[in-house]
Amino acid sequence: MQAAANCTIEHIIPKSKCLEFMFHPKNLCVICADCNQIKRDQEIINELPNVLNDNRGRIRYPT
Repeated sequence: MQAAANCTIEHIIPKSKCLEFMFHPKNLCVICADCNQIKRDQEIINELPNVLNDNRGRIRYPT
């Protein structure tokens, strides 16, 4: 991240996939504009199948 001016708000679960989480604080994070452009509507959670299949410490999103 080069500067605060380059930051945007990112939806962790894309708003195109789940509108009810669009403004939920636990679904928002700060990300640089370049990374946000690369991520687009991809679900980051799907990139971690081993973590998702591990039931230890599982929390239903959002709580």
